[in-house]
Amino acid sequence: MSDMHGRRFAFSLVLLMITMMQVGYLQNLNLSTPLILDDLDENTPYHSNGVPATLTASVEGVNLTVNQPMSPITFQYPSTGSGMQNGVPVGLLLGGGEYCNMEHAIDSNDKHHLISYNCRESDGLYYTTNSGGSWTTTLVDSGTYGLGYKSDIELDSNNNPHVVYEAGTAVGLNYTYLSNGVWSTPTTIDSLGKNNPKLAIDSNDKLHVVSVQRLCTGCAANYTTNVGGAWVSEDFATMNGWKPQVVDIALNSSNNVSIAYINEPSSGSYKYLTVYDKSGNTWDSEQIVVSQSLGYYKTEIQFDQYDVRHLYYY
Repeated sequence: MSDMHGRRFAFSLVLLMITMMQVGYLQNLNLSTPLILDDLDENTPYHSNGVPATLTASVEGVNLTVNQPMSPITFQYPSTGSGMQNGVPVGLLLGGGEYCNMEHAIDSNDKHHLISYNCRESDGLYYTTNSGGSWTTTLVDSGTYGLGYKSDIELDSNNNPHVVYEAGTAVGLNYTYLSNGVWSTPTTIDSLGKNNPKLAIDSNDKLHVVSVQRLCTGCAANYTTNVGGAWVSEDFATMNGWKPQVVDIALNSSNNVSIAYINEPSSGSYKYLTVYDKSGNTWDSEQIVVSQSLGYYKTEIQFDQYDVRHLYYY
């Protein structure tokens, strides 16, 4: 290589590095092939599927040394950019309606565990997972109209799934768990609070369940647990003349229970969102929202790492 040609090559590299340090735009980027930047101009627009997007450099500056390989420079989309997918939807299995009212948990190996209801047959609780590598779906329980209509799933410290679910016309709230590939015989843990169950598992692998008796006045709003060994249910919020709607449960770092609960009087259009905290054998309550516009379709309660309570509702 002649001295003049070498100087031109070095100058071209320096110019390329300078332009790459800027926020730039690429014309006709093909995401399916390696990117070669022959010409980059900050005034050249980049489009993906006809939508303008911005690319930002991964580094602030680069040092260029003679006869030394250049470090790779990548460009990344900002969070509002288009044309780059954050995740690709995956079809689990083709089914005949057995994926309604789905609940989901992720284990310590980032494997997924889902529980769902067969709304086409109006009967049947199904479990779907990729813990073995490929996605599989198995029938957990069936045989009664409405069985499994609402359910919840959580994982213990060994990544075993535990499930609570409506027993349908059998009247009750059922519980089962998976261990060594076998589901346990379903157990009825509450015969009154049989609807809309939510489940939490504490640091000792003990279970805490909240549920209500739906669509009736003065009906049960129950908390059920096996902390003492046997299953025990207690009423935390039954009010004569009031209709229970939806609930959720969460545990703080000391395994203390908090319940979010929406109910409404049998007459009147106002709805009430209340949080109940269990301290020993005593329930304390705090009214959060009273509103005509408050829905009764969903509420969620969670604790962050500082044991600060967060409440969501619709």
